[in-house]
Amino acid sequence: MHRCRQRQPGPIDDIETDQLGDASASASSFARFCLKEYRSVTGVAPHAVWNRTASKARQLALEESLETYDDLESLVRDAHVDIVHVAGTPATHAEQALLALAAGRHVLCEKPIATSRVDAQQMIDAARRRDVQLAVNLCMRYSPLYEPMKQLCESKPLGALLRGYVTNRAGDSGLGPDHWFWNRS
Repeated sequence: MHRCRQRQPGPIDDIETDQLGDASASASSFARFCLKEYRSVTGVAPHAVWNRTASKARQLALEESLETYDDLESLVRDAHVDIVHVAGTPATHAEQALLALAAGRHVLCEKPIATSRVDAQQMIDAARRRDVQLAVNLCMRYSPLYEPMKQLCESKPLGALLRGYVTNRAGDSGLGPDHWFWNRS
């Protein structure tokens, strides 16, 4: 099991440890996928899992050598947790993220950030108050658009890029195992 040395939560730039303890607020199949990816990221140590169906959390914890908690409040109070990955259903994002943010934990929230603008703003305000990071995970790592976008940014045909906006109107339902979305090469 991975362990991170204890520290006070704070801005992600000020982290004084070589490992960030990651915890998942879901034991869904997507959370499992993300957990495997986090294990490959230098400096991230998956540590704990919680799920509203406790048996799912216990099963994932057993399979992946993680701590598990019966309630989310205990997970976010764990001193080894630096980042909470909110990966449950969208209707639970605000409540779970606000709990983690109030505990001084950084939050990586799956899209959508919340189901209302009011909830989203509360999350943003809570992150600012605690001086922690709140991010929305929108990863299209294997998109064939990345390379031309990277080349465009690097070549600076109109000068340095100041802002970019990309809209993803695709979904992954029905994608076969050979689709580019899943291709790591």
